[in-house]
Amino acid sequence: MPSQIIRGVLLDSLLHVYNAKKQSLEEKGVITGYHAHTKSDSNQTVMVYLALTFRPLSCQLVQPYIDKVPEIKLAHSISGNVDLMLLVEATTTSEAQVLA
Repeated sequence: MPSQIIRGVLLDSLLHVYNAKKQSLEEKGVITGYHAHTKSDSNQTVMVYLALTFRPLSCQLVQPYIDKVPEIKLAHSISGNVDLMLLVEATTTSEAQVLA
């Protein structure tokens, strides 16, 4: 039983030292942020919206090009500065950028 208490005290002490050091490095700007590494899933996709503007806008002229790109899942003609919103599904953000 005493060894478990000693182990618990040591663990708490180490955790306190670690947190203090981490906070110090964050405050000094040495640690500027955190990110997550996720397991790559071959079935995983990214969805992005592309906003397009055409002058002059003609959905009849644009539609045949949209139909040839299987990654485009939806296309909506809208009013305003943007003429067309496309929903694109790609395997990576890099692939989506190529379509843009």
